[in-house]
Amino acid sequence: MRFVVGALEGAAAVLLVIPDRRARFLAATTLMFVLTGAATTHIVKHDPAVESWAAPTHLVIMGILALANWPVDWRDLLRAPKAPAAGGVAAEGAAAKAARRRGAARVS
Repeated sequence: MRFVVGALEGAAAVLLVIPDRRARFLAATTLMFVLTGAATTHIVKHDPAVESWAAPTHLVIMGILALANWPVDWRDLLRAPKAPAAGGVAAEGAAAKAARRRGAARVS
């Protein structure tokens, strides 16, 4: 179980530094789940607060990060990211030319 938690923490740490808002939100949410388990373990084991302050503190920090990166619409998490236009204005011009050709073909 330790390896699974470690792998989750490592993957989430990598996702936190990616400049994509969706990746940071998913990483912070994943770490919130892991840290909730850590804080619960400390409570169940009756550890002294002096020894177990780190998990709840990091849980609060991840909660703040998750809220800061909260998507406008929850469905944005499920949608594929939009790729930037390959040619910008040139690609738009090519599409317009193709549409004009199709229109000219229909007229004749």
